[in-house]
Amino acid sequence: FFVMVERYFRCVKEIAITSEFDIKNSTTLRKLEIQEFVEVLEGPQSDESLGVMRIRARVLSDGITGWITAKGNQGTPFLQERPKPCFVACAAVALQDGFASQGCSEVRSLRPGEVVEVLEGPRQEVLGNALRARGKVELDGATGWFTI
Repeated sequence: FFVMVERYFRCVKEIAITSEFDIKNSTTLRKLEIQEFVEVLEGPQSDESLGVMRIRARVLSDGITGWITAKGNQGTPFLQERPKPCFVACAAVALQDGFASQGCSEVRSLRPGEVVEVLEGPRQEVLGNALRARGKVELDGATGWFTI
């Protein structure tokens, strides 16, 4: 009776992200790495000519959108359906208005036990070595960047 509005998959075996549904007529955008999460935008759709199941998805770590083979023609799974990725704060953490951990304003402080659903990331800062993600606090809907 109901269909999930948001569907997420995690990569379990490296696979190419392509520009088009038809693998033969598309270019490879990049490889999806093991453990990366994607949000389904379209599909799954079966490519009858190759015997594969594909989805159009957005990669959470960098926002790239493209077509990904979820299941190969021999039944090999490349993606596994997962619940929406979330983090639980274990200590007080600053929720900030920008990606860079330095020079951004604090939106508010996350308290231990608060749940944050991941909207983007996690990804590494270019300067420094912090792993950052953008999320939405379950309690009040506040959004911002936090360090993992």
